[in-house]
Amino acid sequence: MCKIKTVSEYIEIINSMERTGSLYRGQCDINFKLTPSIFRNIENEIAKNKKQIMDELENGGISDEDHETLLSMLIPSTKEVLKKREISAIRIFMAESAPYLNQPVESYLEILALAQHHGLPTRLLDWSLSPLVALYFSVETNGANDAVVYILKNSQWIDETEFKKHSTLGIEDYLDKIDNEMINNIFMPKHITPRIKSQQGVFSIHSLNAPEFQPSEIEKITIDGNYRKEIRNELRQLGIGERTIYPDLYGLCKELKALKLECND
Repeated sequence: MCKIKTVSEYIEIINSMERTGSLYRGQCDINFKLTPSIFRNIENEIAKNKKQIMDELENGGISDEDHETLLSMLIPSTKEVLKKREISAIRIFMAESAPYLNQPVESYLEILALAQHHGLPTRLLDWSLSPLVALYFSVETNGANDAVVYILKNSQWIDETEFKKHSTLGIEDYLDKIDNEMINNIFMPKHITPRIKSQQGVFSIHSLNAPEFQPSEIEKITIDGNYRKEIRNELRQLGIGERTIYPDLYGLCKELKALKLECND
């Protein structure tokens, strides 16, 4: 698919697709994987541990047999360690986030969504029901590479009863259930913040055993990285800008910075 340089080109491509049930995610760098942030930590940890094993082999610190054994255990052992860290972080978030919330959170899925939305690495990916919101996020920041919007087709939504169905489980058992049963499903949290609402946000939840989507589930539109500024300006004219994406003081200041203080933006 060719690169787009204008919003009108983007809309033309979107309109040519079957949009029923589609979700959209913009990423500022086409080279970034479509993977939840916590699983990127796993990939980095595996690469680091693999290098240590190879260095030990080259230095004579381990035998060929031990080398093969360690490599075979590397992925499952690394996943287990990072899953324990994930559980620890979620437990602390659950214990200490209550004073900042206006209403109680009813399920683990909502807890994960709130944590994800406020910057904690989780097994969730943010998506939008709006293709224009996704386009905004793809060009929000400048960069050397092209940007991309991913389109998730025929998404499978989690039934609302799932929000409370397993509330009696501990967080460790709940994450085990996700790993074994809930493969890349979509949900919209009931505990919606103003930002999630403005961004028409939904989330996909990913199993540790299958963190990535199948190629047949995904389409993508490449955005020419040299036209980020022009596309941002076009989106503002359509009412998609800093203040609509971030309906708070942060969004106001972000817009003022872009329009009034950054002449070269």
